[in-house]
Parts: sequence; C-alpha cells; structure tokens
Amino acid sequence: MASPFLSALILFLVSSSFILPLSHSSINIPVNDAFALRLIHRDSPHSPFYNHSMTAHNRRLAAAHRSISSLHHLLFRVNGGPEFSPKLIPASLEYVINFYVVTPPTHVYAFIDTGSDFIWIKGIPFFDPSKSSTYANLLCDSGLCNDLGISKTCKDLQELCTYQYVCADKAYTSGVLSRDRFEFELKNPAGTSIVNVGFVQFGYSKVTSSEFTGKENGCVGLNYDDLSLITQLGIKKFSHCLTIPDDLVPGSYMYFGLNAVVNGSQTSIVQNPVKIYAVGLEGISVGDQMVEQNVEGIIIDSGTAYTILRPELLQPILDKMKQFIKKPLLPGIPGLFELCFNGTFDDVRDLPNVTFHFVGGADFQPIKETTFVEIADSVCRLAFLRSSLGLNVFGNVQMRNFWVGYDLERGVISFQPELCAVFNSNVSKIILK
Repeated sequence: MASPFLSALILFLVSSSFILPLSHSSINIPVNDAFALRLIHRDSPHSPFYNHSMTAHNRRLAAAHRSISSLHHLLFRVNGGPEFSPKLIPASLEYVINFYVVTPPTHVYAFIDTGSDFIWIKGIPFFDPSKSSTYANLLCDSGLCNDLGISKTCKDLQELCTYQYVCADKAYTSGVLSRDRFEFELKNPAGTSIVNVGFVQFGYSKVTSSEFTGKENGCVGLNYDDLSLITQLGIKKFSHCLTIPDDLVPGSYMYFGLNAVVNGSQTSIVQNPVKIYAVGLEGISVGDQMVEQNVEGIIIDSGTAYTILRPELLQPILDKMKQFIKKPLLPGIPGLFELCFNGTFDDVRDLPNVTFHFVGGADFQPIKETTFVEIADSVCRLAFLRSSLGLNVFGNVQMRNFWVGYDLERGVISFQPELCAVFNSNVSKIILK
C-alpha cells in the first residue's frame, strides 16, 4: 500500500500561497551577506573519487546505477517518514563540496544533497573533535536531539545525544550530535573571503558500516528540515548552475542568499512531511505534441543523476521519440537506458525537444546534450530511466545549463536557461581570486 505522501505526490494538491516553515535556526546569515560553493562532480578529475581507469561509457552506466540506488533511498524516506535518512550512503550521490570545521580549520570533503535532511561527518582520521577548541556535544534533552526522531538512541536526558541512521539497504552510521563552527567562501565585491557562518549542528559519526568505503567525509543535507544546513543557517534562497562535464573549468556552483538566482518560470513546492523538494508535473511533450497529460508529483533532486519516470510517463516518450529517429535502433539496457540508436549528436540535434510542463505554467526543456547521452562511439541513448517504485525524480543531469532556484519564503522553485560555464567563470573571478 502506498504511503499517504506517495499518494499525495501522485495526486498533487497545489497551494499557490504555500510558504515553507523555517525553524530551529542556529545562526542566521545577515540578509546582505551571500556565499557560494563550488560543486565538484564525483567524475571530475578534480574530485577525490575520480577513477582514471573508467571510460566515459562506464561512468555513465555507473551514474545510471547510482540513480536507481538514489530512487530506492528516496522511497525509503517517503514510506518511512521523516525519521529515516533518504540517502545516507554517499556512494549514490553526485556532487562534492569542501569546507572547514574549526578551530583550527579541518578540511572536509562531503557530498551535498537537496534530498537529505542531515549533516554528518566521519570521525577519526577524517575529523578529530579533540583538536577543535570550539567543538561541543549536544545533550539528549536538547530540542535538536529530539528532531532526530527514532534515529535518536540516547535515553538518559543528561547523557550525550547519540543517533543511528539506517538506510534502505541496511547501511548505517552512528555517533553523537555535535556542534562546531563552519566556514565557507563569501562572495563580495572586494574579492574572496572566508565567512564563518557560526555554529552548525552535525553528526559526528564514530561508527559507519562497511558500505562507507570511499574518501568522502560525510554528507550535507539541503532540504528544509530542522537539521539541514538550509534551516540551520536561516537561508531563504539558494540556487545552482550545473555545467556540462566537458566544461571542466570553472565547474558548477551553488549560490546562497543574495547570490541566489531565482528567475524564469516558477512552480510551487508541494508541502510534504519529509520536506523534500516536490512539485507538480502537469504533462510532458515531445516536440509540439503532448504525449502525457496528467497531474503527478515529481521530486527535484540534485543528488540523483538521471531523471527517473514512472512507466506511464516514460513509455509515451519512448514511443513518440522512436517515430523521429531515422538511424537504426539498438538494443537498450532494461531498467536503465531503454532507447538507443546508432548515431551521433549531429543526429540528436534533428530530434524534437522533450518539455516538462510543471503546475503553474513553468516549462522545462532540457538541452539535447542532457536529453541524450553518448554512451559509446556512434551510440546515443535517451537519458531518462524507468521507475519501478512509483516515484518520479528529476535528476541533476537534466538540470545542467539551467538556473534552478529555491525560494523558501515564497515556496517556489524556478528554472531559467543559462550557459553555466560562462556565468560561473565570470563569478569565479571574484570567488576564486
């Protein structure tokens, strides 16, 4: 049986005046301040996870498998309620940020994810709290400890606030809810400076299961739940501009506060108990023909690579696109890339665009380079995956070369085309002096 939220996503009840609640802010960034984070894709040569031996073909297949893993974690979150972590394992995530936990500064690599609600950092040897003069543990009777829900494991109100987060595949991390000062880069007209955003609550994970084998130090959640970075810092707006992987410099960026770009077409965020960024999808068209017109919910998720659609949405796209492909069709990969043909991107340019029509009149038309992916020489595949779990997820691959803005005061998400490599290059002259 589907959970109430899953049903709500599919049926979708939209409220144009919806405003997202913000609470438990530990430190508010002044309204005139702003900062930006460089997002390093896990497959970028600049990433600590970069595998020189992988081919472009293998990287795209790995991203597709990560997308399906992410879908399972999101469903676990939706069905399990707000107490469960949606994507606990960084192996299923896509973008890395680096920041500092002080004092003195400790450099941290962590995955960033709009579908997650929790900040956690691996313990020794990645982070040693005994070396920080500003580190402190939270007690079991603190309000933020109670926000952990059933992940809270402490009983005595005067003992440390301990937790264990469990994921869909039984992976887990456990530790102590803590606080310390976080530092990020600050964009301002004078150049680059480091902004200390104050104390941030995070999980100091002392024990992690064997699934945590990479070089990642943890995860930074960006949904609007109480323990996310967004809520703790009182951030009202943020946005990201993701580049195409070939545009290696300057890379992708996420902008907060006054730096955020929330322009273009807009759609309302659907209120939901697990506080992920869900919106209403009215239909999908191929070229000028509407192939599916039915109000459904879809999750906007930077932590999932490829867009994943329920069969009722995906199959009409496949059927219609086949009518326009003149090159020989090739066997697809069931559950992953199902529509493949023997052709190049020159052939893709002649194919019709796919447009997502969101509630409120917001249209999103991914560029051809993200609608199709070139898996191997002369083999192109439609970059949408099939969902077998009843959820629709809009992934970060299709968000490339777009501003995706999140306005939490007005409760909307916006979309605007942008040459992100060009924009980020201009901004990085200020940010990365």
